Amino acid sequence: MNKWYENEELLKATLACDKAFFDKDIAEMRKLSDKCYHEGHNPDNSIIVQAKYMYSSFTSLSDWMEASVAKDLEEGIYKTKLDAMRAYEPDYEKSYYLVRTAFDLCNEYIATEEKLTDLDRAYFHGFYLSMLVNYANVLSQTGRLIKSIEVLNAYSNADFPMLLGNLGLKYIDFSSFDYDS
Repeated sequence: MNKWYENEELLKATLACDKAFFDKDIAEMRKLSDKCYHEGHNPDNSIIVQAKYMYSSFTSLSDWMEASVAKDLEEGIYKTKLDAMRAYEPDYEKSYYLVRTAFDLCNEYIATEEKLTDLDRAYFHGFYLSMLVNYANVLSQTGRLIKSIEVLNAYSNADFPMLLGNLGLKYIDFSSFDYDS
């Protein structure tokens, strides 16, 4: 039996999501988010494969929203970033649903899997901590900076440079709110 991190269809979908992001292909980002959303709800997939699809849907949707907001601002459709972001409020809500569902599935997976090898755990933790960082970034983007810091700080003892770097950046952002030099 293949491990979830060796699942060929999942790997293809993940690579396609990354390619759409790097190519700045807004339409493909949205299409892939929807595809991964459906695979994340497919009961034929294992719990952890569903979680990974939900996460891929989340990241593609987040990338799509960020690119769409930037495009709308550039085209003058909205005058402020806040106005542009408000136009995508249902999508932000969906992205929260996707990442929280992925977390729930991950927690279910780790609680039920007793025979994980060190390699299995390493892949899982890399996935889980990456998801945590991206979740914190969306929290921050939507005005929940304190919650973002709280989420990252809870895992600051993990040896995960991406998390620590993002936590540091959130602290820098937070420090800019102090008007007293």
